[in-house]
Amino acid sequence: MRRSDPKISVETVGYYHADCKFYGASTKLSIIKFQDTNIKILSNATPDLLPKRLNDNKRFFENPNLDIPLINLDIPLPEMVNNKENNLKSMLDYIRQKGWPNGDLPDFVTHKQLLQKIASTYEEMEIYVVKVNGVIFMYKNNEMEPRLANFLWVFRHHLIRETEDEPIETDGTIRKGVFNASIDMGDGGKRENILYSGKIDLIDDKDRHNDVKVVVGAGNYFWDAKSNFFYWQSFFGNSTHILIGIRTGVYPKDKKTWPPKSLPHYSVFKVQKMSLAKLYQGAKARLNKFPDKKQIDDGYEDIRGFLSLIREHVKNDGDGFVFSRNEGGGEWTIRRDDEAVADFKNEISRNIPNYNAIPNLLPKRLNDYKKYFDNPNLDIPFIDVDITLPPMPREKEYNLKSLLNYLRQKGWPNGDLPDFVTHKHLLHQITSVYKETEIYVVKLNGVIFMYENDEEPSSPSSFSWIFRQYLTRNSRDEQFDTDGIVRKGVFKASIYMGSGRKRETILYSGKVDLIDGEHLSKRMDSSLLRSTEIIPDNDQHNEVKVVTGDGPLESYFWEERSNRFYWQAFFGNSTHLLLGMRTYVYPKDPKTRPPQCFPPLSVYKVQKMDLTDLYDEAKHRLKEFPHKKQMRDGYEDLRGLLSLIREHVKKDGDGFVFSRNEGISAWRVRRNNEALADFKNEILRNIPMC
Repeated sequence: MRRSDPKISVETVGYYHADCKFYGASTKLSIIKFQDTNIKILSNATPDLLPKRLNDNKRFFENPNLDIPLINLDIPLPEMVNNKENNLKSMLDYIRQKGWPNGDLPDFVTHKQLLQKIASTYEEMEIYVVKVNGVIFMYKNNEMEPRLANFLWVFRHHLIRETEDEPIETDGTIRKGVFNASIDMGDGGKRENILYSGKIDLIDDKDRHNDVKVVVGAGNYFWDAKSNFFYWQSFFGNSTHILIGIRTGVYPKDKKTWPPKSLPHYSVFKVQKMSLAKLYQGAKARLNKFPDKKQIDDGYEDIRGFLSLIREHVKNDGDGFVFSRNEGGGEWTIRRDDEAVADFKNEISRNIPNYNAIPNLLPKRLNDYKKYFDNPNLDIPFIDVDITLPPMPREKEYNLKSLLNYLRQKGWPNGDLPDFVTHKHLLHQITSVYKETEIYVVKLNGVIFMYENDEEPSSPSSFSWIFRQYLTRNSRDEQFDTDGIVRKGVFKASIYMGSGRKRETILYSGKVDLIDGEHLSKRMDSSLLRSTEIIPDNDQHNEVKVVTGDGPLESYFWEERSNRFYWQAFFGNSTHLLLGMRTYVYPKDPKTRPPQCFPPLSVYKVQKMDLTDLYDEAKHRLKEFPHKKQMRDGYEDLRGLLSLIREHVKKDGDGFVFSRNEGISAWRVRRNNEALADFKNEILRNIPMC
């Protein structure tokens, strides 16, 4: 559901119920079982619950000729907190559980009350502003918070109750929407995006939001004193209409309580449904007669000005400011005050992790060097790969951090829980070699998480890394990437486990060297193993490799490299290998000596190899070396490991270490919760278990 104008557009991106208990000393708890221990997760928001729906009383709004039965509003209610909590607690808790909507980081995070107040009034305000992880969080601080209006609460109850005798809700639960406002900043630059939450009074049969209001009459006072505030409140709630209940005043001041009408005091006697467009037009026309009052269109300018002012001052992560103004004044006083915003910062840090994965960004694309792979008759210019590089982080990180972080933001792909979660490096190592390996395995919430633990992690291969830079740079003078950013894909492998057994699904991430511009058809390689990409980008993945000598023309390539290259590319959902054949050092490599005189440590020839051709040829060639791991062994070894894990890792909280020595296929299994503590904590920080 979206409301738009050229300057501000509002879209509803979610719903939740906020528990009233977080305003006080007690807080709603979600309990999960972990290692026979109850872990308490503080939960203020219950996501995906809709607001209540307008009941049969809708007929009185749709047909003005119907007289609504008198509704007595003068009903004593217990004290209930208002719908704006300190430190954005429920909104931050919603983000903790659901992640950023669509995986996109907003520019600002706040609550609806702040936006509607800035847009519609010049009241005294104090706003706490904090920048964390590139996002600016802000909330309106009130020392004395008003209570919810009883009249409005009672009237809304009559509009949403399902039976005549349904009691009025007094637990203080607030039904909220999560919204994104996109604001044109008027400078020709990008629009600012504000993620915020706010109360939704009710929804109609078409799931449209409606604001509910109770007023004393709908004459000039309504337009002069209420219309501006009501409009912006409804606008930022993405409402299409306001449902107005017109009530009597107190006897004998209100003449409608006198004979002959003798209406009861504090009672709704008439209702009206007003579209937001009509409210805007009426408010604009009426307020134009009072130039001293805030005009309806001033709201946009005041919000735009306020956001620009924040951008001027809040520039660095960790910045904490207080923006304040006096009653009736539009000017803001700004002060840095880390102490005042300390609790706000802590609340953000508890709920919003420091992200090290940025979703939805594609790998780099193959540049004009594509022609040398497509046309074998073209001679590629020599590429010097003997370049000294600064130390860079490895491409497989500790504890699956970036993948868990991706899941924290995006959730499970298609909402489906996999059987296993891991990284590509582990899968292609299991299938292609018998190297010394230690795997940490943890089961939480029914999902088995596993990663290969390396005491001495290696950095990316410098030759392949440099070659890839040449294949992806956009201009000849473009500097090499040395920031250590690794561009990854998220994949799902489906594995046949044997007759009568269900296929196991593995969700994992792994480096994608580059993509080209040809349409990607999903590769389903045999009925045993299927590797499919979770985030379709309509581009083929290609694995980039640098080999010594003539590559596929030499036995060494097939004996020592082909198996590993195949499984590495397979689990990266690649369709081709892009091979760069390089020279060795002078004078050991004959090609560096006359008559060829190729430069040492340089790529002199390239080849594009289809993955199916690689598999078929490797399968044939490796049969000449029966002591070597065969292509078919990869599937069997992976299937065997998954079966072994299933035998031992049965309960939530189970933590095991699976290890083997160099050249040996058999696994040793031991329970070791201490070694796995950091891994478990990393999972719990990123994957909500509530």
